[in-house]
Amino acid sequence: MTTIHGILECPLLDHGSKSEGRRAILTDDDGKKYKLYRAGILPYGDPFFIPYDGMHIGVTGSLEEETGNFLVTSLLLEDGTEVFPQTPEIPAGEPIELPPPRKPKKLIKKKNK
Repeated sequence: MTTIHGILECPLLDHGSKSEGRRAILTDDDGKKYKLYRAGILPYGDPFFIPYDGMHIGVTGSLEEETGNFLVTSLLLEDGTEVFPQTPEIPAGEPIELPPPRKPKKLIKKKNK
């Protein structure tokens, strides 16, 4: 595990594209930028990081050197609080029974006039 300290920003990126959304980016004390994400969550539009926008925090997790992406396992706030992101749960419900497939209608050949 690696811990990096810096300023978290959540700017709106890729304006006007299908990927438009807020992306969590941590800029460390040396000016290096890391794109943050959580396991199982798309990195654009993840609401977990938004409340910490503009704060000096630490992030703990795994760094992907070749991409600059950082898989976050926890945040360390300046007051010493450690925040663990929750993995989203897929809602479970009652199984849905689907009707049996219909047999295709026979093709009717039309005579050309």
